[in-house]
Amino acid sequence: MRKCTPERRERASRPGSPTCRRIASATASCHPLRSRTTSRSPCWDGCRPGGWISRSREKELAKDQVTALGVSPPVIDRPVDTLSGGNQQKVVIAKWLAARPRVLILDEPTRGVDVGAKADIHEIIGELAAAGTAILLISSELPEVLAVSDRIFVLHEGRVSAELSRAEANETSVMHAATGEAATV
Repeated sequence: MRKCTPERRERASRPGSPTCRRIASATASCHPLRSRTTSRSPCWDGCRPGGWISRSREKELAKDQVTALGVSPPVIDRPVDTLSGGNQQKVVIAKWLAARPRVLILDEPTRGVDVGAKADIHEIIGELAAAGTAILLISSELPEVLAVSDRIFVLHEGRVSAELSRAEANETSVMHAATGEAATV
């Protein structure tokens, strides 16, 4: 595990910074990072009336997010590094959802999580999309991409090689585009 410095901790909690379980775990080794404080960073405006962090507002927001995303156990003061990988991921997602983004970029959101947490995360993605949040899902798991995507952009050698609708996309069409082969009909 990397040594946690004040700079690394600050960078990991900076609003707008890409955050992942690895960073959350690294910062947890420096201080007791709790589900409540993990959900704080991108939504400080809602928790900072007059520039001060409202602990009661922060606690209320964390409880709402933990309940909404099904974090288990639903305890907001538990250190994040004691949660399962799937629940750690849900806490990271909750942090960004608290900011009410219009666009959410999820890079490998289900990597390393169990099947149950994966299904929960897919359900969260579907609910967000249905509510109008644009989701940019980056995943190396083709079944996941096919299951949750409305539109799929396939890259080959760093360039978009295909744009497929949900109806056009299947394992064969995606793999042909990913390998640079012309699809045969």
